[in-house]
Amino acid sequence: MDEAEFWLLDVVVTGRVPLEWLLWEDLDEALNRPGHGLDPDALLDMMDRLFRGGFINARRPQRSGDHGELGRFLHRSEIEATLHGFESGMSYGMTARGGARWEAVTKPDWSRFLDESAGIDPDEVEVLGLDRDRVASHLRQHTLWAVVPGSERWEKLVPWQATYWKTIPRGYRVTVDWQREAPTKAPDWDAYKRWIQWYDNPFDA
Repeated sequence: MDEAEFWLLDVVVTGRVPLEWLLWEDLDEALNRPGHGLDPDALLDMMDRLFRGGFINARRPQRSGDHGELGRFLHRSEIEATLHGFESGMSYGMTARGGARWEAVTKPDWSRFLDESAGIDPDEVEVLGLDRDRVASHLRQHTLWAVVPGSERWEKLVPWQATYWKTIPRGYRVTVDWQREAPTKAPDWDAYKRWIQWYDNPFDA
């Protein structure tokens, strides 16, 4: 696996990305990471190879009242049209085979993986993880939200859909309230980055 192929898989580990974004001039800003570095022809060749290899698939956004489109294969002409914005709304993501290929080079420790996001209620935050103690420690020491003490509501998930392509036999979700006006200390970004690290990037300098 070369660096460009790794980038195209790694960027969709936790969520799908619209195909047309891949040719945006502001891709770095949109994804908050350096871009893939491929010119349009090289990008098309790489995406075509990943689709044909069964490592990625594509889907349209889920519409109200349906269950969404299952991931589908795109032919080269469809990939090209979508990349250039002639077929909008199509996103791509990893298949289970692509996930296994990514895992083979990154050696992820799923016990360290944490999924933190705003809850359904705007005054709530959710944190999910395989290791209950790690989820609890995250809330106590590392979350960037001002959590209301004593507001934790725990739930065991069997199985746990850790990402859209990865299912783990067990996981935990905790929902907490947060204080919008509460002061928060300035985060130690280096420590936070080490804390949330759960896999290796073989191309890190």
